[in-house]
Amino acid sequence: MLEDAGLVRVPNGEIVIASSAESGAWQSPADGTYNRIEIAVQLILIDILTGTLTPMESDDLMLSLFAKKVVAANHGVAMSS
Repeated sequence: MLEDAGLVRVPNGEIVIASSAESGAWQSPADGTYNRIEIAVQLILIDILTGTLTPMESDDLMLSLFAKKVVAANHGVAMSS
């Protein structure tokens, strides 16, 4: 299921975005621009797969800092808490 979404679980248990050339999933473009929709999809999928977002959510969409850190790191941006 994770692989179908372009995500992988690494040995330490973290979920990261697949970056292999054969998957083609969510790789950073060469010109440094990013599609907002793709980034939003990545954030939401990570929060769904980690159980942060559930069908019981009815208020505004709140994305976790964990998901933001994972997506930022996979796009080469260092975030600190």
